Amino acid sequence: MDNCRKAHPALPKDDRIRERRIFPQIGLEKVLDMIEKKCGNIDHEEYGDVKAENDHDVVIFLPMATREFKNMVYWGEVHPINRCEQLYQGMGHIVFDGTRRIIIISHFLYLYAAERTPVSAALNNGKADLFLERVELEREIYRKYEKKCNKRKDGFEYDPIVEVTGPSVAVLYGHTHPGIGTFFSPPDRVSGFATPNLPAVTFVADPIRREMKAGVGIELRDARIIVYSYKDCENKPSMDRRKDECKDMFSEAVKVCSGLIDPEAGINGRVKAYTTLTGAQKFKAEITMKS
Repeated sequence: MDNCRKAHPALPKDDRIRERRIFPQIGLEKVLDMIEKKCGNIDHEEYGDVKAENDHDVVIFLPMATREFKNMVYWGEVHPINRCEQLYQGMGHIVFDGTRRIIIISHFLYLYAAERTPVSAALNNGKADLFLERVELEREIYRKYEKKCNKRKDGFEYDPIVEVTGPSVAVLYGHTHPGIGTFFSPPDRVSGFATPNLPAVTFVADPIRREMKAGVGIELRDARIIVYSYKDCENKPSMDRRKDECKDMFSEAVKVCSGLIDPEAGINGRVKAYTTLTGAQKFKAEITMKS
């Protein structure tokens, strides 16, 4: 009896022609200028090990994306949610400055993992799950409205790059390393979705230590990270801003009342300002002006 196995038939040849993606050429200085002029009252910080040199790739967070990201991972805090690894995806745009790749993040999606521990996270646990389809739906909703809803109420823009490059695409896949620093572990080096045709970003952040690290493309080339944020006065809720305004008005009222008292001019009285045990501020003024 012949037990020799026959060779498997050859796989059908893949004759599909894959077009090479072409990304817009925009200089880094122009990109930064567009962001700083069109996004309002903003500031920026830089992260990563890469210095500001001409040939390094750059990852940029637009200010609204920064707000989303820091809220998701509880940036700078030790919180029940961020004690285990978290997963997230960044949408945005890719442009080139010569050979330098610039990835601009416009929006973050939080990825709810099926399993999370302090040192790992997985999107599923081997069971069928429609979660990734829901993520795709969320991406499409954002793409549908990002141009229509790009203006803030003060006239500035959320994303000044979208008119140049078109709708955002998924360009970043990331996770957190809570309290252990930022580095690429062996699994991290094969878990991104960069391809030779898509220089996407593999990203890791330690929200507790406030550290970030980005690797661009399949080679995970270290990138300079520029993170734009709205300045503190814009980040405060309207009620907090109103409280600040009232505190300034309170102090000014005490000064004005105190300045009115002038016995030589026939204006007498007293002004008393104090803080109660509950922290409330009070002042009393009794002023008499002789006619």
